[in-house]
Amino acid sequence: MANTDSFIEEVSEEVRRDQLFTLFRRWGWIPILLILGIVGGAAFSVGGKSEGEFYIGYLKRDFDSASLTDVSTFTYGASLLIDASGLTSVKFSLDRSVLESTALSANPIARFARLRPASGILDTAFAVRIEHELQRNMLLNIRASYNNNDYINLGRVDILTKFGVGAKYLLNRNFSLNFDYEYDRRETSDRVDADYKRHTFLVGLKAQW
Repeated sequence: MANTDSFIEEVSEEVRRDQLFTLFRRWGWIPILLILGIVGGAAFSVGGKSEGEFYIGYLKRDFDSASLTDVSTFTYGASLLIDASGLTSVKFSLDRSVLESTALSANPIARFARLRPASGILDTAFAVRIEHELQRNMLLNIRASYNNNDYINLGRVDILTKFGVGAKYLLNRNFSLNFDYEYDRRETSDRVDADYKRHTFLVGLKAQW
């Protein structure tokens, strides 16, 4: 039995090695990335009516590729939930983090040159959401958010704003009707024709057990 287990482990290790070499052969052009991060935070509660948390950290990303800019920045975030009346709650949130990106430079001058990729997106986001229990089977919400997306290495900044309202009507323990409207807008410094405004309406029936 021990010999059989040993044989299986050797075969499994060989398969993993072959898979790794296959990935290197297929994606060998992807720059090597080293990520180092330190994060610390705490949670708190105030009088049983409010609770929240916050964190702060430092992130460092090093790339081997000369076409990518190393990233070194502070990250932070916080959230606060307020129970305003037992039927109404308000939540605030703030977050600053680095997101992944596959965006390339859209500079028309570099059309025939090698496109420059973004090293990531420095995203600063603020959001607020209010929920109210109008009746035992009717829940309402209103929400808004603001995002500042700074594309590292591209000089591109996108401003994203959203506003939405929604309602949930509980038919019984298993079914509910959902109504939702959301308006979102993007303004980008990259290309004028990439700006947009969008209205989204959703009506749905949800089942759960």
